[in-house]
Amino acid sequence: MSRTAHTRRDFLHTLGALSAAGLASRTSVVTGGETPVAGYSTRAARGLALSPDDFAFAPGLVYLQTGSLGPTPRPVMERTLVAWKQLELDPVAYGYGEQEHAMDDVRAQAAAFLHCKTEELVLTRSTTDGMNWVAQGLTLAAGDRVLTTDQEHPGGRACWDYVARRYGVSLDVVAIPPGENNAHSVVDRMERAITPRTRVLSFSHLLSSTGLRMPVAELSALARARGCIAVVDGAQAVGGIAVDVKALGCHAYATSGHKWLLAPKGTGLLYLSEELGTAIAGGPWERADAPLVGGLFVLFFARIILKDLRDRLGDTSFGKPTLLLRIGKRATCTVSMAGAAVGTAVLIAGLELPATIALLFGSCGLGIEWMLLRLARTDDERAEQVAIGIAARAGNGLLLAVLAVLILRAQGADERAIGAVIGCLVAVFAASFLDAATHPERVRIGYKA
Repeated sequence: MSRTAHTRRDFLHTLGALSAAGLASRTSVVTGGETPVAGYSTRAARGLALSPDDFAFAPGLVYLQTGSLGPTPRPVMERTLVAWKQLELDPVAYGYGEQEHAMDDVRAQAAAFLHCKTEELVLTRSTTDGMNWVAQGLTLAAGDRVLTTDQEHPGGRACWDYVARRYGVSLDVVAIPPGENNAHSVVDRMERAITPRTRVLSFSHLLSSTGLRMPVAELSALARARGCIAVVDGAQAVGGIAVDVKALGCHAYATSGHKWLLAPKGTGLLYLSEELGTAIAGGPWERADAPLVGGLFVLFFARIILKDLRDRLGDTSFGKPTLLLRIGKRATCTVSMAGAAVGTAVLIAGLELPATIALLFGSCGLGIEWMLLRLARTDDERAEQVAIGIAARAGNGLLLAVLAVLILRAQGADERAIGAVIGCLVAVFAASFLDAATHPERVRIGYKA
């Protein structure tokens, strides 16, 4: 024990001595073809500081937490501040001009660093950011399975937990004991855990818990052989060891700039192999936005037609009927039915709803269709009023259900909780429909000024 303690003290004293003595001359550092930053060396051995005061550490601090957050060297900080101050001189001109082109150059250099094409590299904010792009960008559905390990960092695991809650995806977790150092054993354990429904193998390049270098190439080859996507959390690898994503053979590789690369905080890289094609969407915030907006637009359009019918049959003081109403009630109902059907279908697809919740949504859509069909077939004024009233309530219920899903998902609710809320909403509106059908005298349409 005493020998171990003495060795650790010697090690720390050595670090302090290296920091005090300096490891390179203070001349200049050239940063990507820019004007050199005075006072820093252009040469340094791999892994060594460029000068004694290259980092802005507190006096006497020996920093050993680069695996969490790497210290940014002064030349990098100074160059970053120069670019930031330049941006603030004319934000639009620089942000969408010179600096945007500079970002393209950085992307190209980063792609070369990881040995991939520029088109395959995305600039992100961290490893966690990149892992979420992949997890939420994949079109996983209930019943699909993701295989990972019990040694993953939360930044690479939480994204799959979220997908499991939201889409009903199952997670299979392979144990890797702390003393494990047999690559064949790791691959064998992962292979035995793959099922016919496994879609993704997600694992770290270097385990943050034990430092084990995972057999990425072998696991990626296994994933390919079994028709799965290999997703690698490379937070602890890039900058510490050489990384060639093509040689590794993975489909996706996420890493951070602000660890072993010592880049500014809030930077990251994400490699997406061109083989993936459109398997991963542009980003989690873009997923299903267009279908959702389109479905809502069509539903609102159908709802406006209903309002015009209601005003025509009730109080017409709100203005002249629309062109659709002039072509006749049956034609108007047909257009409205088509709009409601398309809107409902697009919303269900756009929200990527599980089957049970989609069924509840569909029941509201069917309610609208049924009432519009009744409206088209009857000439009785009171029956028309009842049909419009019930269809309008079904439309309101559907729109409220959409808002409920969006709000609950934003709060991180799982699909079971969302299904319960939507079920309650449908039950309330079903009672409203039943009341309108059995007591038509309670249905009022038209508004009095």
